[in-house]
Amino acid sequence: MPNVSVPKLILCEPEDFSPQALSLLSDRFKLSIGPFNRPELEAELIDADVLFVRLSHMIDAELLHKTNALRVIVSPTTGLNHIDCDTATKMGIEIISLRGEGHLLADIFSTAELTWGLLLSLARRIGPAHKSVIDGEWNRQSFRGQDLHRKTIGIVGLGRLGKMVATYARAFGMDVIYHDPFVEAADYTKTSSLVSLCSDSDIVSLHANWSAENNGFFNETCFGAMKSSTFFINTSRGELVDECALHRALCEKRIAGAAVDVLCEENDKSVTSSRLLRSYAKTHDNLIITPHVGGATLDSMQRTELHLTRKLLSSEAR
Repeated sequence: MPNVSVPKLILCEPEDFSPQALSLLSDRFKLSIGPFNRPELEAELIDADVLFVRLSHMIDAELLHKTNALRVIVSPTTGLNHIDCDTATKMGIEIISLRGEGHLLADIFSTAELTWGLLLSLARRIGPAHKSVIDGEWNRQSFRGQDLHRKTIGIVGLGRLGKMVATYARAFGMDVIYHDPFVEAADYTKTSSLVSLCSDSDIVSLHANWSAENNGFFNETCFGAMKSSTFFINTSRGELVDECALHRALCEKRIAGAAVDVLCEENDKSVTSSRLLRSYAKTHDNLIITPHVGGATLDSMQRTELHLTRKLLSSEAR
């Protein structure tokens, strides 16, 4: 019989990976299982056919040019700014992701749930209240929070996640306004501009998709329009926000607080704007930063990994 080589698949982040997906992949590919640091990944990519990556690596042009055989990148994410898609396309590398998987994503609520958890943590000062107790204190007077009932939430981007968050807001008795040039929703009030949304909201929650065109669009003008009592939430992409403007708004007490699950260039701790926010959070309890865990629940990750594994295998069979 002819010697048929088995294609190689790199699994960058194996922790809690779907067991069913892993079994299916091992039947079809020779697996190289991480985690890897950057030099190790470069070496593994030289003869790899498929790369399965979450968010721990920047798959940039430099890395892609190390490959000789790479045909497919699989990423169980909707955002793809961790991949140089232009270079991948020019090299003939297919990208399989969660973009366009509306039927699957409509039943995945993890990022919207985190958004609400961050909002509640800010409004009720849950983090600092917990810390004071474990430090031996019991002082309820120091942690008076704010009600959400009858407050106005402004949602920037009324897509899948924005609509989920709007549903939660209605359950809490909140008024919902939104800014999205591509959506008309009769159930909620559309604002005339992003600035008017910022000025009319008690909470601003960002749910837009990132693209080169809207990089940093949430800027100084937006933060300047907010009330000093307003909270800002971002569980979409850090690159959508002018982080230096956010830092100034916090330092100058022009907003009440912020919670972000994302930062610009998350894997590069030398980025000045993100470094400023990390530093601020060390000494202030009105900024919450979580490490891009919006979609990182065992339930949602394993469902999406299995879905994309089946999609990959179907593509390979053609």
